[in-house]
Amino acid sequence: MADAAQQTPPATPPETPPETPPEPPKWVESIKDEGIRGALSKYESFEKFADEMGYEIAQEEGDWRDGLPDDLKHVAERFTSKEDAIRAIAALQKRDGQVRVPGKNATEAEKTAYLKAIGVPEKPENYEFPEVPEDQMTEELKASRATWAARFHKLGIPNAAAKQLAQDLNDDIAKQIEAQEKAETEYFKQKEDALKSEWKGDQYEVNMNLARRALSEVANRAGVKGEDLGKLRMANGIQLMEVPEITRMFAIIGKEMGEGTLGPSLSPTEMEGMQEQVETIRKQIEEAKAEGNSKKANQLYQKEQALIEKMQGKQPIVGAAGRTV
Repeated sequence: MADAAQQTPPATPPETPPETPPEPPKWVESIKDEGIRGALSKYESFEKFADEMGYEIAQEEGDWRDGLPDDLKHVAERFTSKEDAIRAIAALQKRDGQVRVPGKNATEAEKTAYLKAIGVPEKPENYEFPEVPEDQMTEELKASRATWAARFHKLGIPNAAAKQLAQDLNDDIAKQIEAQEKAETEYFKQKEDALKSEWKGDQYEVNMNLARRALSEVANRAGVKGEDLGKLRMANGIQLMEVPEITRMFAIIGKEMGEGTLGPSLSPTEMEGMQEQVETIRKQIEEAKAEGNSKKANQLYQKEQALIEKMQGKQPIVGAAGRTV
């Protein structure tokens, strides 16, 4: 037993090296496409391959095309070797698996197949567009998309490309609008700063109050709520009274209203009625003067002037030098 324990254990057999794939036959070495070369490597010769394909090739020396059937010899004339012919077969198989652009003499069926293969929808209404919120899907947007779908279809643009183009166009328009709004906001901010610089101290708030009061008065005379008019916004979101030119204009109107130099606006009917009253009073003045009643004439004159002031304000009348109403 001791001798058995001391015996040297058997040596571990050496690992079997991995099998090296067999070298491809010489006749396929010049074929660059690995898939085709691998498929043909199981044939040790072109003759074996030809036999598998059902062709009998003569083994005697001479032109490699001698063993081909007569109806194929003229096809093989442009190939200088069997390898060239196989390459042509492989290229043809590869080309048949690809979509080809229809030629000048292509049939309608070939054109239709090509358009379908590259993703052009059968009808314009099958084009897809970027999603937008439901409240933004206006009739105008629907009509615009229908127009663009017709254009895409006429040009043969694939659906995926058309959808991306529409998204890119939307993004560009959004950037342009954002840039325009930013520029306009900065412009009106500069105008406002210039107005504050001109109306120093308390003058700014005083003039702003005058402008708001004038806006409200003008709105009320027009039958519009002043607060609604003040909330009006332009396309860029700027409120009406945030536009410096508008503010300056209404501030002047408010100041002149306060000073009484800007008369109230009257309707044509009211103006006509007052004008008749003025004419009547003037006749009465002449009658009072004729009677020698200067007191009555002066009272009538004051009444006349009050009506004229109400009609025209206190500005000098154009063409009546020296007369002020």
